[in-house]
Order: sequence, then structure tokens, then C-alpha cells
Amino acid sequence: MRRNAILFLLSGIFLFLCSACATTHDPAAHEQLQKGVSGQTADDEKELRKAAQKLEQQIETDGFRYRDDRLDAYLASVTQRLLPTDLPFEEVPRIRVIRSPFPNAFALPNGAVYLHTGLLAKMENEAQLAAILGHELTHFTHRHALQETRKKRERSSFSRAMESVMSSVGTVLGGDEGGQELKGLVGDIRDAWVQVSLKGYSRELETEADEEGFRVMVRAGYDPAEATRVFELLKKDLDETKGREPYFFSTHPRLQERIDNYRRLAAARTTEQSGQSERRSEDYLRHTVRLLLDNAVMDIRTGRFKSAEAALEKGLLHEPQNARVFFLRGEMRRYAEDIPAAIEEYREAAQRDPAFAEPHRELGFLYLRMKRLDDAYAAFEQYLRLKPDAPDMVDVRRILAPPK
Repeated sequence: MRRNAILFLLSGIFLFLCSACATTHDPAAHEQLQKGVSGQTADDEKELRKAAQKLEQQIETDGFRYRDDRLDAYLASVTQRLLPTDLPFEEVPRIRVIRSPFPNAFALPNGAVYLHTGLLAKMENEAQLAAILGHELTHFTHRHALQETRKKRERSSFSRAMESVMSSVGTVLGGDEGGQELKGLVGDIRDAWVQVSLKGYSRELETEADEEGFRVMVRAGYDPAEATRVFELLKKDLDETKGREPYFFSTHPRLQERIDNYRRLAAARTTEQSGQSERRSEDYLRHTVRLLLDNAVMDIRTGRFKSAEAALEKGLLHEPQNARVFFLRGEMRRYAEDIPAAIEEYREAAQRDPAFAEPHRELGFLYLRMKRLDDAYAAFEQYLRLKPDAPDMVDVRRILAPPK
């Protein structure tokens, strides 16, 4: 009897508080947010943008940015294809690249959109880039961070009210002990909500970003099948690393939701663009080949050899004579302790670019390990001939100095 009374009373209170929360969702305000431009900026959005600006400045000054003016211009040009033409200048997002081998992307509420080098290295063409950009741009233009912040505030207000009510009910029906028990339950619920908010956007907003991002990508003339393909590549990467990587869809369920959403959208798609849909693989590779090799260095150092191998293979497709590709393949073999294969790759790099000094240095160290002293000394001498001002010149000369 007592339990039924508690449930009846709490259910009534719950419905009352939910109805009160529901009144805060103004459809007109929501529609205004959906348009991406709110006219007069509310105080809470100003605070969000101010915090985002501080984070952007920190990223700029702390050395996280990957600097490549040509790549930045290319990313901006792809972004322009996706944005509405009537977007005010102050609302145009800025696409930036972060130096990290782990695939990730995120949009700040002030319009800064960040792509990790590891994500760009995974992609195969411009259409896949457009799919990711469309998704992240939607998070900004539809004010998803603001919506999540307001929902979080509503949840917090709701949980505080529920905590007060439950405490009172528990005290009346169960004394102080009952009140504390119910307060603890509400505290757990509130903590769970906070945890969810830290993990990213709600399923509803992520689905909205999928749908709107897909729409703008198709409207811009890109192949819609590539939206599914890029998330399948991310899922493959997650499988290969056994889920150890800290990126935005770092669990199979979240990635699978993206894949399922894009498959559904592709199946239901009506033709929204004229002409043939594009992938633009060559344009993409031409603008990202330097990034591929730079990111491969990070992959090698973190033991992500499969990712490094795939990136170097793509680099060879575009620049088959690039000596640095062979040098990095040598680095990968060396890190994997495959010394004979590393030596062959370093030799190939030196042959393809006779002015390239670094392969000779690495050959020298490997020959030393193998007790091939004559070969080691010859490699070190060639290294110093090609790079007499090398930062490790003193150490190398010490190796070459005859014993006293």
C-alpha cells in the first residue's frame, strides 16, 4: 500500500515537472535555431562562443595546428560548395587541421571546425571529405552546442526540483533515511545526464547532422555512396585497433548508427543534383599527399603500422618517385624490427633522391648494429657530405673518429 502511494504520488509529480520543462521548447525558437542564423544572439550563446574562442586560441598557440596553407585553401573551397550562399560573413565556418594520428572531427560553437590529420589520411576522396564536413557544419549552423547546453540546463533544473520533491516525499513517508535514499537516486540520475552530455550530442542531433550533412553533400554534386563509405573506413580502423582510440565515434554502436543512417538516406534519396555525382579522388590526393606522409610519421611512432602502410601506398599512387615514401617505409620496417627490409627501403630512398641525407644516417646506425663497420662508416660519411650542418653532426663525427 505504501509503495503504491509513493509511485502514484511520484508519477503525478513527474508528469507535472515534465510538462513544465516541455513549455520551454518554443517551436518558433527551435525553427530559428535550425536556420543557423539567430539574428540577435542570446546571452547563453555569447558565453558559448566566448569559451570556444578561448579554446581556439589555445589550439592556435599550443602547437596543435597542422600548418599547410595550400591544404587550408582547399578545405575552404570544399566548404564553400556545401554552405548556403546567403550565409552572413560572420557565420562562415573556419576549417582547421589538428596534428593527431587519431581520426576525429569536431565543430566549436564559434564556427571553428577541426579535422585531425588522422581522419584526413583515412579518406579516399573529396566526396568523403564533404560527408564529414557536412556533418560537422550542421552541428555549427544548427546550433547543436547551444541546444545541448539549454537541454542540459533544463535537465539540471528538473533534477534539482525532483531532488527537492523526492526528499520531501521520502521524509514524509520514510523519515530522514527515506529522504536521503531518494535524494541519492536523483543524484545518480543527474550524474548520468552529465556524463552523457560530455560524450557528445544526443542521438537526435547526431541523426539531424547526418541527414542535413547528407543533403548538402548531395546538393553540392558529390557521390552519396561515399558518405557511408567514409564511416565504414572509420569502423575498419576501430576494428584494427581494437577500440583503443579516443575519437568521436569511438564505439561500434555509434559508428554503426552513422553507417545505418547514411545507408537509409542513400536508399531513400531522390535526385537533387544535375549531372554526374563526383568523388574527386585525384584532387583530394593531390592536396593531401604531404599530410599523408606527415601523419604516417605519427602512425609509425605510435605503432599504427597498418594505417601508416595504407597512407604510404596512397602516397605512392600520386608520387611514385617520392623518395620520402620509401624512407618512411624504411622507418616502419625499422620500428617493426625487420632490419633487412628496412635497409632495402632506405637504399631505395637514397637511390631515388641522391641529395636525400637521412637514409644514409639510418643505414649507418643499422650497419653498426650488424657489426658491418665499413658499411656504417661509409654511410655516415655520405650523410655528412650531404648535410654538413646536421644537428647530430658532432655525434656522427664521434662515431667516425678512430679510437685512441
